[in-house]
Amino acid sequence: MNKSMVLQDPSTTNKRGFFLFWIGINMTSWLVWLGVATIPAIVASSTALLYMALFVIGGGTAVLQWLLLRQRFSIAWYEWIIASAISFALGTVASVWTLILDLYIVQTTPADPVVLLWDPLIGGALFGLALGICQAIVWRPRVARMIVWVLVNVAGWSLGQFLPQWIIFVLYILRSYHRNMQWLYGLFPVVFAAVVTGIGLLWLLGDQHDLDKQI
Repeated sequence: MNKSMVLQDPSTTNKRGFFLFWIGINMTSWLVWLGVATIPAIVASSTALLYMALFVIGGGTAVLQWLLLRQRFSIAWYEWIIASAISFALGTVASVWTLILDLYIVQTTPADPVVLLWDPLIGGALFGLALGICQAIVWRPRVARMIVWVLVNVAGWSLGQFLPQWIIFVLYILRSYHRNMQWLYGLFPVVFAAVVTGIGLLWLLGDQHDLDKQI
């Protein structure tokens, strides 16, 4: 058995705590980003400064994720942070690119307060794909079936980006829409992605432990 793969038996550790910490790290970082993105001095200065703040917060998120993950895996800090930084950059560029596509699912008029587009689904999928592939390169020597990590990232970020728009659109059709529901766009994506990837992490921990017992 290769002891460097898994440091603890997930059946004897607090899976719930690990899961909640993972969600908490991602949510806190996202809320910090939303707070920074609404500071007038930063917003009014330049787009470059805004993206710089985004990457600094993204780097901080990667550090916190590594501090949690190293309790279960022997991952070097620079491996995880470099992989996360590269994937974050690629995913952000891809997501921004999709914003200009304007691929309507339902064509709306300028007077409509809501729209339904493919753009968030495509952008979220590309972001999750970049994140999943780059991080899977770090995971691969330690965890089996890393295609799962790629898939949960794609599912988490694509649906996380798309569902708020779909929910608001359906509520608008049902005449239950309120403008104060716009908060869904800011909070829902990261919560959904964190929950989905957190479930994927727990599955991978259990799957790897079962594999190690057979070695």
